Amino acid sequence: MADRTAGKAKKQAKKAPSRSTRAKGETRAATGSGGLAAECARLREQLAAAEARIEALEAQRRELLDRINWAIDSLSSLQDE
Repeated sequence: MADRTAGKAKKQAKKAPSRSTRAKGETRAATGSGGLAAECARLREQLAAAEARIEALEAQRRELLDRINWAIDSLSSLQDE
């Protein structure tokens, strides 16, 4: 029975650092002098890409609405005849 408890103690000592410990270390590394500037630049690029995508989707929506209105007008003119 003594052998089993000794083996468990060795296994517990070899465990990797907890997730919270790693997260704190990564946060400190990212907040270095260049880390924040790089993250800010990356976020600005993502924002610009998102805004461009929104603009393209809005243009596509306007075109679709124009086509729907044209189809409705065409059907209305056929009904009037």
